[in-house]
Amino acid sequence: MTGIWWRDKATAIVATGAAAVATIALVVTMWFVLPRAGAPDGASPTSPAVSRAAMGPSGPKTTAPTSRPVVPGPVSTTPPATKAPGRTTTFRASADAYIQVDQATTNFGTADRIMVDSGPKRRSLVKVTVTGLTGKVTRAVLRLHTVADSPGSNNGGTWRAMDDTSWSETSVAWTGRPAMDGEILDALGAVKRNTWYEVDVTAIVTGDATYSFAGVTTNGDGVSYDSREAGRNGPQLVITTAPA
Repeated sequence: MTGIWWRDKATAIVATGAAAVATIALVVTMWFVLPRAGAPDGASPTSPAVSRAAMGPSGPKTTAPTSRPVVPGPVSTTPPATKAPGRTTTFRASADAYIQVDQATTNFGTADRIMVDSGPKRRSLVKVTVTGLTGKVTRAVLRLHTVADSPGSNNGGTWRAMDDTSWSETSVAWTGRPAMDGEILDALGAVKRNTWYEVDVTAIVTGDATYSFAGVTTNGDGVSYDSREAGRNGPQLVITTAPA
């Protein structure tokens, strides 16, 4: 048959007869092409058969390759690590007082305020005992609250570390005062009345211990802070530690 391309299939021929034993013949599958008019240029009897459906108007059709599906890898159900927050602990002053040069033997340890001034000279002392800390200290601040019944100041004082922690709130005075020439920790600029301020004392606070701080100034515009006798607005040492 001219004009038709065939692809043979394996064929089993079964012959039966009334008096004959069944005979089976296997025809070996082969490819062949029957000659036809209008066969594509270059086609030959020995070329593989191409179905009519696979032919385009100008030759064999081509099929775009199919992308293989991307199989995602295992998905982690573990949440990303987060940094644990630090712990903040507040310690109230265990002692505080101010001393005054022109009342050299007078103790002001029970007053409701501590004062920093240079005219006359007044210096403040604050003592805090720290216990029960866990983890490394990452930050420590001495919090001071300016009194409500006094105007602010253009200078909140320079705050120093004190090596001497043996002074007593009820006996300390200008005469016999402890040394106040330790490391300068921080200095406050202008302060307003009835407001909290923080003095960074991280440099010397390392863990459980008793710490003393002194407020001094050469400025004649004095400032007054609430003492621990004033209640909840008294000096506080706020310490932040990293998780143990």
